[in-house]
Amino acid sequence: DEDLEVRPFGMPPEADWVLSGRYQFDRALMRNPLIYRLSNEAGEYAVRPRFVEVFINTGGGNLSYSSDYFGVYTFMEKIKRGPNRVNVKRLGPEHAAEPEISGGYMLKIDNPDPGDMGFSAGSMQIMYVDPKENEITTKQRKWIIDYIRNMYKSLVRFDEEMGYFNYIDGDSWVDHHILYEFTKNTDAFHHSSYFYKDRGRKMEYGPIWDFDRSMA
Repeated sequence: DEDLEVRPFGMPPEADWVLSGRYQFDRALMRNPLIYRLSNEAGEYAVRPRFVEVFINTGGGNLSYSSDYFGVYTFMEKIKRGPNRVNVKRLGPEHAAEPEISGGYMLKIDNPDPGDMGFSAGSMQIMYVDPKENEITTKQRKWIIDYIRNMYKSLVRFDEEMGYFNYIDGDSWVDHHILYEFTKNTDAFHHSSYFYKDRGRKMEYGPIWDFDRSMA
C-alpha cells in the first residue's frame, strides 16, 4: 500500500510499469509498440509504449556508452484494472449476486503465474488476472466459468435466444481478430491473449499483448 503513482513521459498516472527488451525475436524493436498504437487508434485500449535508452551504472561516475549502455527498451504500461487502463469495475468478495457478480473479471489464456492453476472452460485453460486466483470467491468462480461455457456453446447457435451475440462484444472481438491476422501473430488465440467482462456488459477481447514473433 505504498505505491507511488507517477506520470512518466506524460502517460496517465500509475504505479505499475514494464521495461521490456524483446531482442530474441523482435530485432526491429518495434513490433509491439507498432501494434499497440494501431490498437489504440482503432479505439481498442492497448498499453501505451515509449522507446527509451537504458543505462545501468552500479559503479558510480559518469555514464558511458562503452560500459553502461544496455540498448533500446520499450517502457510501457502494465496490463491491469484501472480507470486509465482496463476500465472494469472492482470485483470484491462482497459481490455475491447479480448484477454485481457479473463483473468485472480480467482473464487470460497464457502461462500460469506462480502458484496458479486457472480453470478449464470453452476447451481452453484460462488464468485469472483480476481478481487473482487466491482472491476470487467460490460463487464468482462458478459464475464466470458458467458464463464462458455458455458463451462457447452459443458459438454453434444462431437464434436470438442463445446466439453468441448475447455473450460477446462483437466489435472488440472483430477488431482484435483483424490485428492478430494482419500481423500473422503466431501466439494468437492460444497464448498471451487477454479478455475481460465488466459488470452488466458482454465479454470483450483485449488488451492485445506480445507481438514480438509477429509480422515475419
